[in-house]
Amino acid sequence: MKKLMSILASAALISGAAGTVVACTGKYEREQNGNSILAYLTINGKKVAIDSSHVLMEMINESGPTNRNKFILDILKILNTSFFVNAEEFQNSVEGKTEYQNDNMVKALSDRYVIIKEEAERQISEERKKYKEDYGKKATAKWYEMLEAKFKGITDRDELDAKYFQSIIIGGSKNTTSELIDMLLNSNQLTYTFKNRLDIINQEMLDLRTYVAKGKTVSDYYKDESKASKVLLLWNASGQAGDAFAQKIEDVSESAFTSHFDLEEIDTKLILNNAPTDASAYARNTTARGMISNSQRFFIDKYFNYQKPVALSEITFPFDTNQKFEDGITADDFGVATDKTSELGKNINQFLEGKTNASIAFWDDALDATIPSGTAKRYDTLLTLDASTEVFSNTLRTAVYEYLSTNKSPSAATNGADLVAKINRNAADKVYTVLDDGIIAFAETDGLHFVRIEGYNFLKEATWNSKDGTGAPGTNDKELAAFDDFWNNKNDSERIAAMRDTTSQTYKNLNSNIKNEYLKFLLNSSLTKGLTGSKTQFDLMSQIKNYVKIEEPSAGEGTYVWWTAILEYFEYMMQAPETSNPEKYNEVFLGKFLTFGDAKSENSVNDIALKMQDWFISHIGSAKSTAAGTPLTTHAENQKAWEKTTKSSVASGTGYPEHVVGDNIDNIIASKRFGLPENMTTSATEESKILTAGLGYEKMQNQDFNIYYNNNSYAVFLGGKW
Repeated sequence: MKKLMSILASAALISGAAGTVVACTGKYEREQNGNSILAYLTINGKKVAIDSSHVLMEMINESGPTNRNKFILDILKILNTSFFVNAEEFQNSVEGKTEYQNDNMVKALSDRYVIIKEEAERQISEERKKYKEDYGKKATAKWYEMLEAKFKGITDRDELDAKYFQSIIIGGSKNTTSELIDMLLNSNQLTYTFKNRLDIINQEMLDLRTYVAKGKTVSDYYKDESKASKVLLLWNASGQAGDAFAQKIEDVSESAFTSHFDLEEIDTKLILNNAPTDASAYARNTTARGMISNSQRFFIDKYFNYQKPVALSEITFPFDTNQKFEDGITADDFGVATDKTSELGKNINQFLEGKTNASIAFWDDALDATIPSGTAKRYDTLLTLDASTEVFSNTLRTAVYEYLSTNKSPSAATNGADLVAKINRNAADKVYTVLDDGIIAFAETDGLHFVRIEGYNFLKEATWNSKDGTGAPGTNDKELAAFDDFWNNKNDSERIAAMRDTTSQTYKNLNSNIKNEYLKFLLNSSLTKGLTGSKTQFDLMSQIKNYVKIEEPSAGEGTYVWWTAILEYFEYMMQAPETSNPEKYNEVFLGKFLTFGDAKSENSVNDIALKMQDWFISHIGSAKSTAAGTPLTTHAENQKAWEKTTKSSVASGTGYPEHVVGDNIDNIIASKRFGLPENMTTSATEESKILTAGLGYEKMQNQDFNIYYNNNSYAVFLGGKW
């Protein structure tokens, strides 16, 4: 077995800027396998410690990227714990300064961490109670026997308890990482408890009219302290409050109130919207469902840039009887030759030239109509750069992204024969054709495909023309009221109609802080998925949530997960420097939460820990670059595989269609439609230019550490390579 060197010894994570410390001392033991490391976290109140004073008794015999990645992921999870413990670190750094910060984030982190610890303590208490029931007087001995088996190499009972408590905090059902994801990504905007407009008319408005009918005035009502809560409800429901609801009577001027509430007007003109029962206190309820929170916008903006999601629908016609793709694409394949049109060919021509509800001219109707010889579908997932080729063919994927990045002008086909001539793949520019704005056509092994990009009118003009969001934390009250109205005052049919009519005021009011109109289209359209009568099949937020996981992809998952997402969020919040400058990165950001070694120590083992700091920062930089670049990498690799397969098939001499869509990575990168908002740093855009995964791996191979993992612990071999 390779000689192992201990690089982590005693450490402490302390509340405040001290952060999590991975500091080395001489506290380690020598065994026949050499110096080894056992890294584990102990938590006692607000103190967290990583310790390597014990020796691994068994080591696995192989190493590689899996162990490296697992080590980084576990350190990221420790960082997530530090974000909770040191929540106050954000108070001065980011409070009121970033458009991606949720309301009262610091308090929310502190409160949630208390819940996490209480859940861990409850779980341990329940488990020990069960041991007492099962083993009686032997319960304590059995309990520590179980822990020693779980954490080999540790015998001290206090340390075993701390290790187990840590394992629950880090990896239990309610752990620091899952709770951060829940807070920042899974939770919609906080909202209010609203009172319905009609109830306000029937109660508060009636109360005002009754009051005035007894010889009082509207001004008297405003001044009556016993009516203060009703005045606020009436004012906030009047449509005069603007973007922020009044929280106290001083927020409403007497003149404005009396001027608006002219009782000669009918109630429905005086009371225009639902209003909060208390505008000074947020609540969690379903009326903000689908309203993007400030923190969610961070992940959405990045995902939109990295993955470039596109909504699609498709209408397909098969090959004619006894015809196939493999011997070349001709008019006869689809029965559209002018001198011998088949039944299939007539139906294709009718689809292209007709004006019925089953024709290309009436696409929305055609998707729900019976199309002679054809089939229609709405994709239930959004096309992305790394989407599965089993769902989106290479032809479809590359054609859509090339079209979006090159702005080809439409060229309508006069009939089926004309169309086939445009897509017979006899030349590089004949793989697909643009028939109309947002509609392309191409031939594939299973037939003739027509694909429409949903919301293309927004995507055609999509760009970031201003900051995404308000530029400061908080909630737009006007938008909260719009969402409350959407979910409480409308039925499913009305909701669907409002989202289909993108000129409606309801559509405009929902997610109004999203400045890229195509991104807003995807978010608002997703609101109707699952509603009775809805045709929308995709859900953008669900795809984003599947992409943000602080874990490696499971076998066969087929996509890269963004496991540095939470780290990148807090980096942005604290304006961390680039990882290419590890000293500055550690000084401004990492060192506030996690520290390797002691800069003042001359201990040789400590020196290794300090080197490990640069190693970790370097790997974080590579991981972030991979998150930005892997979708493009996957797209490029699928492209190359497609080209290789095509060349091989052409070589068979059967007449196989020769051409494919060429490499369009540079055009995709240059496209501004899926860019980042101007408030984002430019680094992620630059990192997304990485074209091959190998570049990231090469950086990792040249490092000085080899990582082994066993029994929930790590060993690091100095000078190793894999």
